[in-house]
Amino acid sequence: MPHRVLGGAQLDPTIDPELGLSQVPLLPGKMPFAPNYAVPLTTNGVVQDFAGSNALVFNDTLRTSMGSQIWGAEMAFLTSRNAPGGAGPSWQWLGGFRYLNLDERFNLTGSYGNYDNVSAIVPNRFTSITSSTVNNIYGPEFGARLALTSKYMTLSATPRVMFGLNDYQSTVNSSPNSIPAVLTQNDSIDFSTATQLNLLAEFNLSPHFSVFGGYDVLCITSVTRPQDNIAWDSTTAALGGVAAPNIHERTMLDDFFLAQGFSFGATFRY
Repeated sequence: MPHRVLGGAQLDPTIDPELGLSQVPLLPGKMPFAPNYAVPLTTNGVVQDFAGSNALVFNDTLRTSMGSQIWGAEMAFLTSRNAPGGAGPSWQWLGGFRYLNLDERFNLTGSYGNYDNVSAIVPNRFTSITSSTVNNIYGPEFGARLALTSKYMTLSATPRVMFGLNDYQSTVNSSPNSIPAVLTQNDSIDFSTATQLNLLAEFNLSPHFSVFGGYDVLCITSVTRPQDNIAWDSTTAALGGVAAPNIHERTMLDDFFLAQGFSFGATFRY
């Protein structure tokens, strides 16, 4: 990674989830030309200027990862088709119930060590921060299905929206600078919606067998995300001195979560 030199001080980019991108000088006596990464911290919940800010500094290792999985179940009822003989354009109303589960996890691990300009860095402070969220979204859904049917194929569009609740839980487990791990957690219920559009093409290979391919886009509102729920804070001691990291859970709700993809399969009729 290239370095910038300003007034004799070597600078490196800052990983800053809350305060914006900035530059930090390499610490004296630390390995030159090796990246120093810093995560700035607020102090007692207040943003400080550069001179007074605290930070988690990593000069040996730093790794981040993010994982997401979503699954669900749906029960839907359609009105009868209004196309004579089952051919031509048709319109069907849709109603039912839906459940969605959005489970995500964000991890940050890193180490900071001493370097005497001769030997390698000897890590002596380790940081591990894990933030996880579980969103359970459920409620009634309404929509419609517009289709164009022929003997050999069917083209359809099925928009639908669910109005319901999000029963969510957010957890942060933090151990900064080798401090014993502290777990903070919050759970609550909030209003949420899930809107989905399905575009499908189905090809009838026989009266009892067909293959299909489609595209789906799903948008869920008012979900909590793990990377947003970490309060990067520090707390000053009662008698003053260096502030200690106080990284804890702080629930925030995103405007929306978007997922999209393709689906392929086959249908047997009997």
